[in-house]
Amino acid sequence: MQATEREVVAELSLASGSISVTTQDLGAIKQALRSALVERERENPADYAPLLVELDAAPVWISHGIANLGPWKLTTREDRIVLVRRTPPTPTRLFHVATLERVGSVAWHVKNLEVEVVHPR
Repeated sequence: MQATEREVVAELSLASGSISVTTQDLGAIKQALRSALVERERENPADYAPLLVELDAAPVWISHGIANLGPWKLTTREDRIVLVRRTPPTPTRLFHVATLERVGSVAWHVKNLEVEVVHPR
């Protein structure tokens, strides 16, 4: 008898209920993010081309219930599922935030991609 490996999942809590995200989901999310970044790259290649290169090389993994896609972390904000790109500390930090929605049982779509600028206090 072959042993089956238990699938690792990240649980995201929303007002409508809990959503389980698997590494297969992360692969679909990566493709959705890539599509959104390609659209932005057409308008602004200098800012978005490096993000595409980074994304293409980025591994996906779930550790201790937290889903990651390279430097992007999957989380929730204000009852939305978002990917937040972590950046090294600098005096003024830019955080790329992609708002996601699940389409059906396996597909994902980036609804919005924005940049948050955080200034030191």
